Amino acid sequence: MRTLQSSQIHASASYFRRSRSIVVLCLYSFSGFAVDTCQAQSSLQPKSSLILIDRSIGRRPVTTRGSNEHGSGWRIEYCFRYESDRKRVISPAQIQAVVDGFVSNSRIPGHSMAIRSKLAITSSSDSPSTTDIIPSLDESKRCRERGSLRVWKKPEFDTAIVRTGGDDSRRDAPIIETPRSPQEPLTIASGSILCVEINLEHIHDLHGSYDPLLGARTFDLTIGDAHFHDSLALDQEPIVESIESAWTTIPADRTDDRHFVSPPNSLHLQAHIPGDQAYRYPDRSVRRGTKMKLTYWYLIAPGTRGECRARLSQYRDTPTTWRVLDQGAIDENLTVIGRWTKVERVFRADAEATSVALEYRINGCEVGEIWIDDVSLEPMIAFSPKGP
Repeated sequence: MRTLQSSQIHASASYFRRSRSIVVLCLYSFSGFAVDTCQAQSSLQPKSSLILIDRSIGRRPVTTRGSNEHGSGWRIEYCFRYESDRKRVISPAQIQAVVDGFVSNSRIPGHSMAIRSKLAITSSSDSPSTTDIIPSLDESKRCRERGSLRVWKKPEFDTAIVRTGGDDSRRDAPIIETPRSPQEPLTIASGSILCVEINLEHIHDLHGSYDPLLGARTFDLTIGDAHFHDSLALDQEPIVESIESAWTTIPADRTDDRHFVSPPNSLHLQAHIPGDQAYRYPDRSVRRGTKMKLTYWYLIAPGTRGECRARLSQYRDTPTTWRVLDQGAIDENLTVIGRWTKVERVFRADAEATSVALEYRINGCEVGEIWIDDVSLEPMIAFSPKGP
């Protein structure tokens, strides 16, 4: 026989079990609703992506003395199609890249072992990012790598109407866009074509100009909420012969179209005109210790008095110092008069040379003329690609 107290206890326990079941059911239903809500919110989040269209990897051009840059390395160019659910305005701070990997180069002292290089590059600044590979207070032993990033939108095309007589014809006409400054935002929509250029520059005194840092790298690019990852096999040295062998075009006021080997003109020196007795070609970068061939043609006018000479000078040129290498100078007396004469000189660039200069001159007289044409400087040995 149940007492009143036991009945009350049993009723309370039953009520507690029913209440617990209701609470559990409510929590389960609420959690399911929360998950559905989160999924719905997640599906509403804007999504963007970069679709790779093209990629090219090449040698960064060599720069010469007097420029703001020194050294060379790698240039990587990408072309992407931007896919998004809506138009975006990307601030410069939202455009970033990271290039990471271990680098070395067996031709360079101190680079026989791989050393890590990690560059975090942003397009919001005109100043490239720089990292030390071999720290040193001695500038000749210090090694750095510098990276720069440039991103721009390829000009879009629009349909323009061209009226020809009484007919209308349509053609694709480019919309002209001014170059984007690194500090300006980038406005892109779904389907926009983006161009990306990354330059990796090896700065290492004698070795930077022709000896890039070699090694496999990873590349991570962020443009707004779009990300791209790539692996770069930068472990084969580019071929040196890609460098143009012909010397820089000479100024128009120093040329003469009456005499030449190759049209339309040639360099003209005149002893009787002040300032025209000599001409110095702009400096050219060379690879230290490399066998080179200098070629040119000359024509000395009959009746020329004095001495006609050619001089090739070699220099050690670094970001902080500049020195003439007297032992590397090559002097040539030009003596044949009245006919075009070809000169070929093979020499080896000095072990410390980074650049050379070529000068022609008429010395010791005020009467005479000389014409110079087809000047070229090229390496004699084909450098095959070489890894670390």
